[in-house]
Parts: sequence; C-alpha cells; structure tokens
Amino acid sequence: EQAIDVRFELRNPLHLLGEFERIFDHLGAAQDLAEAIDDQWRVGWVLSYLAQTSRLTGNPGRAIECGHRAVGLAAARGDFALQVATELHLGSAYEDLGEYRQASESLRGSVDRLRGDQVHDRFGLSGLPSVVARAHLVWCLAERGEFDEGFARAIEATLFRGPADLRSRGVAP
Repeated sequence: EQAIDVRFELRNPLHLLGEFERIFDHLGAAQDLAEAIDDQWRVGWVLSYLAQTSRLTGNPGRAIECGHRAVGLAAARGDFALQVATELHLGSAYEDLGEYRQASESLRGSVDRLRGDQVHDRFGLSGLPSVVARAHLVWCLAERGEFDEGFARAIEATLFRGPADLRSRGVAP
C-alpha cells in the first residue's frame, strides 16, 4: 500500500514538470501492486490518474476507457472523491474529441457534486476540480449553443455557492 501511495504522490510533481512518461511508469507499477493485493480503491485511483495522463498526452480513447472503468469502481464503492475526479478527466477527454454532449454530462456530474467547502478540495489533483470542471463545462455548453446554461454556470463559478444560490437570485442553470 505504501509503495502504491508513494507512486501516487509522485504524480503531481511529475505532472507539473511535464514528465508524463515517468507518470505512466509509476502508475503501471502502482496498478500491478494494487491488483496483486486486490485493492479496488487504489485500482480505481490508478485508472483515474491514467485517464488524466492519457488525455494530457493525446490519447483520449484510452482516457475514456480508463475513466469509465474508474467511474464504475467509484460508483460501486460509493467513493465521492474518485467519482468527482474521474468525471472531470472523462469529460475533458470527451471534450478533446469534440463530443460535447458526453463531455457536458460527465462535467456536470463533477460540478454538481461539489458543494460548500468541497469546492476548495483538490481530491488529490494538482488543480481545483471545482474550477477546472466548471471551465470545461462552460466551454462545452458554448460549443453546443447552450448559452443560457453556460452563462449561468460561468456566474456560478464566480460565486462558488452553487445552483441553489443562483436560483434564489433568479438565474437557474
């Protein structure tokens, strides 16, 4: 478990340095270890991180495959953090392919789960999912011509209070 966790911790600094091949090496080793001890929680996170790194290195197909597997594990385990992080990666991969409907669905899942203090949680990622997911969602909504929701989501992002607060102000996503 510690060997896996150390590899997870190396991911963010390597991400910031653009050392993606090294990330893949560490994630491959972490996946082998997690599967050897049948640790489905860690397998889920390996798949989520593989989705992110695959997307960032121009392989959205692999990102989507890993993302769907990770979302399935998250749902089966009721793992909130894994669900939020992976929906962000999955939505971004669909966006890269120009599949804005699927992207919007995944990104909405991530955005809509984040409330209150959760908007400030990184869930182990290098950026804030609440910010990154909203930015990608607004872009996808604009690409689909869904400007009313896109505008409302953009306003929501500046307020960080969520849809309920917007509805009380007369702006509903």
